[in-house]
Amino acid sequence: GAQALSAGKPFSRVDDQFWGEVAAKDGGAMADNSYEGVFGSGGFGSRSSEKLLQVRGKRFQHEKTKRKRSFNGFSRTGGSIDMNSNSTKFT
Repeated sequence: GAQALSAGKPFSRVDDQFWGEVAAKDGGAMADNSYEGVFGSGGFGSRSSEKLLQVRGKRFQHEKTKRKRSFNGFSRTGGSIDMNSNSTKFT
């Protein structure tokens, strides 16, 4: 079939090299995709982000669920939800 002729290159629907450069050029939104880069250290989920960055593999799902269950709205953080859009428009 067609995959046998590809000589060891993994299948990809998206050209990573082209779109990666487009997304990161001129300090675009995808240049820094970390939580702190987008929302800052005072964002709504900054504490959860700090904890989840330390977790890898199967434990991530468990830790994520713990964070969602134990979080009690704004009573602990006193923050507010930011209504700004953080989307990247590809043209």
